[in-house]
Amino acid sequence: MAESNSWRVVGERSIVGRQLVRLLKNGDLRVDNTLFLCCDSDTESNGQGIDAETAMSALHDMGRPLPDTVVYLSSQRVYGMDAGHNVNEDGHISPTDKAGPRFARVESLLTEWAKSNGARLIIVRAANIFGDGVDGEMLRLFNRVIRGHYVHVRGNDASLAAVTSVDVAKALIALANSEAEGIYNLSDGNEYTWLQLAEAMTANVGTEKRMTHLPPKWVKWIVRLFGRVPIVAETMSEEALSQTSRTLTLDNTKLRQAIGLKFHNTLDVIARRDKTYPYKD
Repeated sequence: MAESNSWRVVGERSIVGRQLVRLLKNGDLRVDNTLFLCCDSDTESNGQGIDAETAMSALHDMGRPLPDTVVYLSSQRVYGMDAGHNVNEDGHISPTDKAGPRFARVESLLTEWAKSNGARLIIVRAANIFGDGVDGEMLRLFNRVIRGHYVHVRGNDASLAAVTSVDVAKALIALANSEAEGIYNLSDGNEYTWLQLAEAMTANVGTEKRMTHLPPKWVKWIVRLFGRVPIVAETMSEEALSQTSRTLTLDNTKLRQAIGLKFHNTLDVIARRDKTYPYKD
């Protein structure tokens, strides 16, 4: 746990935790008596986030005085990974993967704790996070794309929301320094197709390439005839295609109104086209 007299970060080794500690330690951005709860590196690779026991232990271990503000980095996963376009904070919570209920439980426990202890609680439901140290399913997708093991099914226009780790850290600090309270969606405000994301990933390591496109009927027949062949299973199985066939994008209007932060275009950052992004960080 990284800390100073005025802040603590649980999950300081995570993709966002490292950025938080860097920004707070250099003194340019400051907060008062704030606890940040992020993913830890041991669980982030599975998209699990911080668990309830770790979150509550962190609050207990702080002793007195208790933090005035608790900022919890939750996830879009609480909405379900195919919840549709422009989901706002009032969207129905209906987790569809193993990690979603875990985030939702921590949100519930922290809400009760904050009410009982008179603390200000900020819950941030973040979109897919990219940056130095990206992990989990996005890293696995990146590795597939770079190996040439990504197939786009023609007609699939499923979309996702995204945000950079630098912007997440800045947003968490800005929220802590505002009068904000409650739940906020966090994304860069754009919608990207999975195809755009895959092609940006190829640009990250060299020259942007156009992904292989196949008609749905072709995919069906290839899987039927050669489904047990490893490369077919990796690229065209139901499991392989399910991730890139779902749509979940976030409405971040509430957050933008609260802090007015300007976000980097995440797709341009992934493709290394953004001249203003601090890639070295």
